[in-house]
Order: sequence, then C-alpha cells, then structure tokens
Amino acid sequence: MAKYSLTFKLKVVTAYLNSEGGYSSLDKKYDVKNVTQVLRWVNAFKRFGKDSLCRKRNNTRYTSEFKLAVAESYLTSKLSYRQIVFQYGLNNPTLIAR
Repeated sequence: MAKYSLTFKLKVVTAYLNSEGGYSSLDKKYDVKNVTQVLRWVNAFKRFGKDSLCRKRNNTRYTSEFKLAVAESYLTSKLSYRQIVFQYGLNNPTLIAR
C-alpha cells in the first residue's frame, strides 16, 4: 500500500477545493492509487480538517462498548459506513466493515 505525505495529501485536496479537477482527474494527475483515496482525503479534510490527513503513529484501541455502539448504530439505522464513521469521529469506513 502506498504511503503519502501530509504535504502531498494537502496538495491534492487543495487542488480539488480550488476546482482544478474532479476526483478521477486528480487521481491521474497526481498518480494516486485510486479515485476512492482522493475522495476519502477530501471528505476527511472537509469534516475534520488538516489533522485528519496525518498518519497516526500507533493504532487506536477501541473499547468493546465503543465497538458495540458503532455496530448497533450501523445495524439499526439506515446510515452508510461513511456516515457512521463521521458520526463517531473515525477516519476509515473499512473499520466498520471489519
């Protein structure tokens, strides 16, 4: 999996916010792994700001109560993984899928 620096991610997000292209064209222009990655960066930046683009140095451990609350929220609502992620302040929809 490719790792991208904070500076690079900000460059791509800024290009999107300045209407320099859509997700697909920016993914090609900046040689990002895929269009979904650009979408995630932009959404995270819009929702949580610059800090959401920083790589975390260590894994976050969640309590079983927190995990249960997230899972129950997904199962009992009609929200998508992405909406649940934003609701609970997570930054990766695949955390819920797992």
